[in-house]
Amino acid sequence: RLKLQLMYGLDDKGDESVFGVYVILKNSSQHTVHVRSIGLLYPSRKVSLKNHLYWILRFRRIRRYMQWVYTGGPFSEIDTGLPISIGAHESHSIFLDEDSLKTMLEDARSTRFAAVAQDALGKDTYCRSIDLYPGPLAEEVE
Repeated sequence: RLKLQLMYGLDDKGDESVFGVYVILKNSSQHTVHVRSIGLLYPSRKVSLKNHLYWILRFRRIRRYMQWVYTGGPFSEIDTGLPISIGAHESHSIFLDEDSLKTMLEDARSTRFAAVAQDALGKDTYCRSIDLYPGPLAEEVE
């Protein structure tokens, strides 16, 4: 079973540290998982309660990321190591620096984003969304 996690962190780029977010892919199963691709989601517009209720009644399920846009943009600039086979109880991490995330979120409604990974069978796995600048940091940046 594949799990995704977004975590704030620092990475060494030459002789200086760079702020960013780690996308961590974890395999919690006893079998090898083959990950084909990874992408990011960000909100494009606010969804009304009426639209949420319509979706639930029509498709009989709750959609977590309604009106969110998928992009693989930040991953085209860096070496992700994908496609990859992750062994049992192992993990793989990918670092996204702040500048590439800012570029991606220029057209977004907020600085919240989430990650999605797709395995070799086409099953998507989502993680919880996080804010690029949580809490007090958001006020300092603006």
